[in-house]
Amino acid sequence: MARIYQLAFRDTTGSLVTVMDLTGAVQMRYSKTLNGCGAFLLTLPADLSKPIMSTLDAVVQVIWSDEAGQNVIDGTYLLRRFAPVGEGLNDVFMVGGVGLEHLLWRRIFLSEDDPLEVNGFSTKSGPADTVMSQVIDEQCITPATNTSRALPGLQLGPVAGTGSSVAFREESSDTKVLELVRKLAAASGADFWVEYGQTGPTFTVQLGTVGTDRRKSTNSPLGLPYVYFAPQLGNLDQPELDMDRQEEQNHVYVFGQGPAGSRLVYGQVGSGAADSPWNDCEFGVQAKNTKTLDDWLTEADAALNDERTRLTSFTFRPQKDTRFALYGRDWFLGDKVTVAYQDHEFEMRIPTVEITVTSEGDDIKPTMELLA
Repeated sequence: MARIYQLAFRDTTGSLVTVMDLTGAVQMRYSKTLNGCGAFLLTLPADLSKPIMSTLDAVVQVIWSDEAGQNVIDGTYLLRRFAPVGEGLNDVFMVGGVGLEHLLWRRIFLSEDDPLEVNGFSTKSGPADTVMSQVIDEQCITPATNTSRALPGLQLGPVAGTGSSVAFREESSDTKVLELVRKLAAASGADFWVEYGQTGPTFTVQLGTVGTDRRKSTNSPLGLPYVYFAPQLGNLDQPELDMDRQEEQNHVYVFGQGPAGSRLVYGQVGSGAADSPWNDCEFGVQAKNTKTLDDWLTEADAALNDERTRLTSFTFRPQKDTRFALYGRDWFLGDKVTVAYQDHEFEMRIPTVEITVTSEGDDIKPTMELLA
């Protein structure tokens, strides 16, 4: 059964202004990104546009019906782009939005808003979600000094001690809070996302794990269902496997604080360095705020994990009527799955999903990254 899509538009108070289907629209496209900021773009004839679509930070919710006929909110976005295009009978209006995580992009890091700041530095350590929540709270919710920086409606969900232990040491800079939290997520295996509540409205930062482990290696031995994408199963179309190791970097040096002659340097070798006699590929990370071994480990782990995941990517169009293939039923954002292609079998995670809807139906394109 083809999914039916609707869009719900809410003003900055959270009140519902209008709900529209996509009848007459040229195209609707949206994406969801793990530990990052997704995007939304709607193109429609100008005469179908509504004033709410030009309201800065109004909210649009993408809703589709599942197989049981229930409505599923699959994405929520803040409207930030408004573009009337053309003249005459073919005028169109384009409205774009960003994921709710964009709120964390709107703040840079000021160490003075940490009530425990010492000598110009904010220093923390512990489970990743705990450290991430402290950074978000101090910079975006309850800043100690610059109280006007608090973002209305932003709040934190429960913190359960998810992710490995990380260390954090930062001085004031132009670095975005979103970038700092994303680096902590990359180093630790913890995830973050923002949920919308229409009453208020509220924006709740959740910390934990996105997705489910649906790999064959972890589920098949236990007799549990798993997700397996392979050409012989007929559940993928237009596969594109890219194993690009031309600029592989797998041996990191973290450059810490200190003058040139006595600057602290920490090295860590990641996976892949021994894959050939010459594959030890070094790179450096500038991290002048590092002071302890834990600081270096966090910086090194984040850098190595980022490098590892970008080496192999796999994109395709799932064939909806085949086994394992239906987004929102068989697999979801953040899931770990197994992919077989060209005599290779990979364990991968789904960090991005792009959905495009036209009059001909929807086109769903996941991007997969090799598990670090």
